[in-house]
Amino acid sequence: MTTIIDAAGWTLVHFLWQGAAIAAAAAIGLRLLRRGSPQARYVLACVALAAMLASPAVTAARLLSPTPPAVAPVQRTLFLRVLPQGTHESEMLRFVGFRRRSVAAGTTAAGPGDAAPRGGTLVMPALVVAWLAGVCLLFARLAAGLWRVRALRRAGRALPPSPWQAACDRLGHRLGLRRAVRVADVSFVDGPPFLGGWGLDTVTPADAPAGTPPTRGIRVSIVDHHYFSTMGIDIRAGRAFDASDHATAPEAVIVNETMARRLWPGRDPVGRRLHIANGDRRVTVVGVAADGKYDDIGEAQYYERAAPLWQSYLGLRRYWDKAAA
Repeated sequence: MTTIIDAAGWTLVHFLWQGAAIAAAAAIGLRLLRRGSPQARYVLACVALAAMLASPAVTAARLLSPTPPAVAPVQRTLFLRVLPQGTHESEMLRFVGFRRRSVAAGTTAAGPGDAAPRGGTLVMPALVVAWLAGVCLLFARLAAGLWRVRALRRAGRALPPSPWQAACDRLGHRLGLRRAVRVADVSFVDGPPFLGGWGLDTVTPADAPAGTPPTRGIRVSIVDHHYFSTMGIDIRAGRAFDASDHATAPEAVIVNETMARRLWPGRDPVGRRLHIANGDRRVTVVGVAADGKYDDIGEAQYYERAAPLWQSYLGLRRYWDKAAA
């Protein structure tokens, strides 16, 4: 087990420079291919990702590969005979013989490579434990996201069927489709949630006393009649937009709960008039929608108002006027 932990720790340490080298090579290659074909850049990116996967595997395999058995050291003893003085110098030392014997392991002094295990006794286990903890946290985050998607799918299936579902079923039967096709409604909105593109307004209740400071930073969404039902946003009071909110009708607006509490605390905002500084116009509140998230899941609650599509764009108003004529 200690060998496996040490190998995993050293694999992580070596991957620091290996990953940096692969990333640098990929960045240089993508820079050189910036005018090349997208297919070439895609192939290079795939090769870099494959190298990222292969490098730690190769490193771990080399670290875990069995090392050849060490050869036992051999001690050699040379025997010489020293003759008495007076003998000729060339004959004072006479070779007698030598003896060889193997030295038992552990009896020799430790060399530079026989010191303490690589990485010490605590550094590598701590590194591996920290890495495993990070992997577990990321896996838990991924699992939570998948569970959230599953819950959203269930909620979507619980929504009332689309008015186009019957027509889709008939078409599927005529085409001979074996599996049922579920229709999901799509509505118009100028700034989809979490994608930005919001307009900002400055508003004041029309019945507010003189000198009341205006409320700034009101987010504006331009939506069609089916937006709130499609998005599953509840209307807490009043009504949603409908066909009566056409281009020639009095301008209508739907505010969220946070904005209703801010402008009309303790009062019913439905039917009240709202002065909008942009264009110096007055609109009527026809409904109060439930609060939601607009840019980020963890954001603070914003003030928001929604305006009907046919009352918001001059081109659409002209089209409506021409069609009505």
